[in-house]
Amino acid sequence: MGSNLDSKGSAEPELRAAPFTIMLITADDGLERRVSAVLATCSKPSRVVRANPIEAALAQLQDDSGIDAVILDRHTSGWVCAETCGAIARAVRGGVTIGLIGENVVLPMREALASRLDGTYYHAQVDGHLLRRLRALAARRRQPAVVDAPAKRSDRHRILTDAKPADFERAHQSTWARTPTP
Repeated sequence: MGSNLDSKGSAEPELRAAPFTIMLITADDGLERRVSAVLATCSKPSRVVRANPIEAALAQLQDDSGIDAVILDRHTSGWVCAETCGAIARAVRGGVTIGLIGENVVLPMREALASRLDGTYYHAQVDGHLLRRLRALAARRRQPAVVDAPAKRSDRHRILTDAKPADFERAHQSTWARTPTP
């Protein structure tokens, strides 16, 4: 699975005084335990807020602007459609939203783009590396934008997507249509 989450080449900016907060939208207790265990190994303070069902998550996102990232299990309550993913992504004001899918799922590119998620990963890919990347991107998005000169057309696209040209090359080599090996 690919995404535009990349924090190489820069020191991790400070989020704010509060802990890094991840909202986990899932009905799976095991996923919550795994995310909490990975965050417990990090040296920076963090917390997991679990929300289920999706309506409760949307309501909580409307009331709480302190969510830095949302991890949405796309298998919660059956299958979470692209429209619902988009509503969640819009509700996370300035944060990062990723989706998790099962290893036997092949997500069509149209569905992935329509979901408005920052990335889609397999459940097994939730690890310290992914959570560090989420933290770095959330911190970068919360920083005030600096505008000193009009960007060239080619730069505007990169600014809007937080992607680098190499990311687009890697996307062609991604695992969108491959079945992961155990």
